[in-house]
Amino acid sequence: MGNISHKFRLHNPRPAFFFAAAVGLTISQAALGGATIDFERSLTVGTEPVALVVADFNNDDNPDLAVANSGDDTVSVILSLGGGGTSRSYPVGRTPMALAVGDVDGDGALDLLVANMGDASVTILAGSRSGQFTTKSTLPILSGVRALSLADIDRDGRLDLAASDGNRAVSILRGQAAFQFSTASVLTAGRGPSALTFCDLDRDGFYDLVVANNLGGSVSIFRGNPDGTFLPPTELSVGSFPSSVIVTDATNDRRPDVVVTNELTDEVVILPGNLDGTFGEPIVIGTAGVPEHAVVRDLNGDGIADLIVANSFGDSVSAYAGVADGTFPSRIDFPVGTTPFDVATADLNGDGKPDLATANLDEDTVTVLLNTTDFRVRPGDTDSSGVVDARDTDATVEELFDGDGDSLLDGAGGSFPSGAGVDANGDKRIRVSDVTAGLQARAGTLRFR
Repeated sequence: MGNISHKFRLHNPRPAFFFAAAVGLTISQAALGGATIDFERSLTVGTEPVALVVADFNNDDNPDLAVANSGDDTVSVILSLGGGGTSRSYPVGRTPMALAVGDVDGDGALDLLVANMGDASVTILAGSRSGQFTTKSTLPILSGVRALSLADIDRDGRLDLAASDGNRAVSILRGQAAFQFSTASVLTAGRGPSALTFCDLDRDGFYDLVVANNLGGSVSIFRGNPDGTFLPPTELSVGSFPSSVIVTDATNDRRPDVVVTNELTDEVVILPGNLDGTFGEPIVIGTAGVPEHAVVRDLNGDGIADLIVANSFGDSVSAYAGVADGTFPSRIDFPVGTTPFDVATADLNGDGKPDLATANLDEDTVTVLLNTTDFRVRPGDTDSSGVVDARDTDATVEELFDGDGDSLLDGAGGSFPSGAGVDANGDKRIRVSDVTAGLQARAGTLRFR
């Protein structure tokens, strides 16, 4: 597979959000504070990239990218975006469509799981602390696997796997020994499950599972039991052809919401979560053309979540500025490569501001958008409110345990798979009050000895 030349392009700043766009995989030398990345650089990117994830695979404190290339059956791993950038391609199964990241074998290095739709399998790429991968095994799935999610649903210290097959089945595979999984148990979702995620919707400390059903126009919500099994699903209508689903606090009320992109009706639907796991009236947001994926992140440093959507027919990424009432009244579109199929957010150049990256299906590239919004990252301002105050202590405690940055007590937080161990006061939140509650519990124990 030949190299692709990627050229740095600047776009004029606009109000609310400012980004410098780097088409392909290149970042300006100035933005990286002297790193040796040129304005033009050839990096290996596979054919028809459809999914990407950002993680630190080689433990150098610089973000890395993994990209699933559906056209040539490979995964491209680009290491150290903020420190020079090196690229390597790994063969996987036929038509890889989704990625999941986690430390499957408990060795301290992140591993990659790849959903191969073409041969109904999951490829396990074992990671190392150097960022290199080796193929460990291939798991057979019922048929046409399209989505993956990892979490320790039964609290045995091993990551478990959910995989959707594109028909009505979701396979649950329990983690066993290193890179070994149990025979799949099968959950029945709606028609054409295309995306899924583990989460804790009702804050009972147990994993739930949310599945977006592309053909059924719905989400299936499976409430979790303490042993990692699930109750029969609740089906909620969300619109036509949902293509992705995430669970995060999109409405700034510190409750988990379900966010779905609908391809056919060009919209994002937010189901605002209630404390009991039920949902309020849906929030429907129009998009710029066939949305494939969405993420939620505070882009402009005002302490309020913003919405970012990859528009596959619009060849753009839309940023919707969130306001305090949980709505998104204004939108700015940023051009990216042709047919952006996935979008991720992370601080890609070390300036403390979240940047964006898209996988562009019909251009065989990744576009990196560097966040140049005019706000100053204040030391200690961990809640991004613009001032350093007592509320930053809560935000700091959350940041220590909530590795995915959604401020929810769920299994996507990284270092602490179950999360409940740090929730000392039992409110299903990770915050500074747990420190006091934990100390009181220890004192009480000592008194009774």
